[in-house]
Parts: sequence; structure tokens; C-alpha cells
Amino acid sequence: MNKRVKKDYEALAKRYDFYAQTLRQNDYEELRSFLPRQVHRTLDAGCGSGILTLQLTEHVNHVVGIDISHSMISLAMLRKNQLQRNNVDFVIADLENLPFREQTFDFITSRAVLHYTKMTSTLPNLSRLLRPRGRIAICDYVNGNPRLNQSFIWFLLHAIITALRYALSYNPLTSWRLIIFHLHPRWIKHLYYNKKLLRGTYQSIFRKYLPGCKFKIDPKSPWKIVVFWETPKPEK
Repeated sequence: MNKRVKKDYEALAKRYDFYAQTLRQNDYEELRSFLPRQVHRTLDAGCGSGILTLQLTEHVNHVVGIDISHSMISLAMLRKNQLQRNNVDFVIADLENLPFREQTFDFITSRAVLHYTKMTSTLPNLSRLLRPRGRIAICDYVNGNPRLNQSFIWFLLHAIITALRYALSYNPLTSWRLIIFHLHPRWIKHLYYNKKLLRGTYQSIFRKYLPGCKFKIDPKSPWKIVVFWETPKPEK
């Protein structure tokens, strides 16, 4: 993951945490729906402030959340202590250099992170961490407007339009906090400089490294993509 991304999340950790808690609960619920019936160890790859990681502690024996941002892991640890969860560990680590042995986890999940990484390295590494019949469930975002996304003005206008939607959808305090985050110059620059892959490119990479994976795309949200993969059955 490049240094710019890490610095952006370090600087915006608390603001992003509030944004994720408020707006991304549907993503977390969707990812949890892919949990196998029996799960001993789970990895949340790119856990951020640990929202999904700690939700998973209610369903599995042990969860590990990793993130490259020290600030995000600090927030996750604070939340862990507040909830008094003992079956979770948080580790500062890079998804492109994972510190785990092969076949360590039954379930691996990730949200809005992999597009920041070199997926030709990240995906094979993640797949090797799965035990037989293990599952990977990923929610990520792709480039929905390839021409418009070349313009910084487009990102600025899109941020303003989104901020107006917040003002119409939430109470004044929540709206204000979301607007302050979404219009933060660093966040707008972050979105501009870290452009997402085209959907077709994203899918072709997954098909290559996780053959047989399935995609779920909502026509109402063409920029969002959910990927599900299960390790093949061992040959007899």
C-alpha cells in the first residue's frame, strides 16, 4: 500500500471512523452473511477502526484484524477495550506482506481496501492463508465514471453533491460531521489521487487469482462490488 494512502488514513482516522460507522453498516452485514457454519479463526484484512472485526467476535471463536494505519489500530483497540472482547487481536501489518502461516484462517474478509494494494500479490497471499473449504468475502469499490474521474473538478463537485445529500438525510449534528469529513481537502485529494480500477479490470484480476469466484453488483450502486470465493474441494 502506498505511503500517501497510509498518511491520509492516519490524518483522518477519527473522521473516517464516524463516516464508516454511520454509512457502511450494510456492507458489514453483507460480508457477515458469507460466514461458514463453523469458523474458528477469521481475518479482517484492512480492518480500519475495527467495526466489522468486533462484530465478527459475536460469531466466531477468534478474529484477527490487521491494518497499516497506527491511528486506525489505536481506535480499534479502544473499541475492543470498551466492549471487553477477549477473542480478538489487532495487528499493524501491510496486506502486501502478511505475517501469517499458510492455512491459518477459515474466513477472510475485507472492505474497501484491496484496490489500494497490488492485488496480483495480495490475492494469492490471502488465498494461501485459507484452510480447506475456507471462504473469502470482499466488498470493494471500482471506477464507475472512467472519463469524469480524470478531473479533479468532478471529484470536488461530487463531494459537494454528496454533502448536500447528507444534509437532507440525517439529523443536523450527524449531517455536519459527515459533511466536514466528505469536504475535507485531504479526503477529496485522497479520492482523486487513488483512482479505482475499472470494474472489468478488477474482475479479471479476481478471476485469475481466485478462479470460480462470484461477483455481486447492485445496478443502483455500480461502483460497489462484492466478491465471494470458497477454496476448492480437495481432490480424492
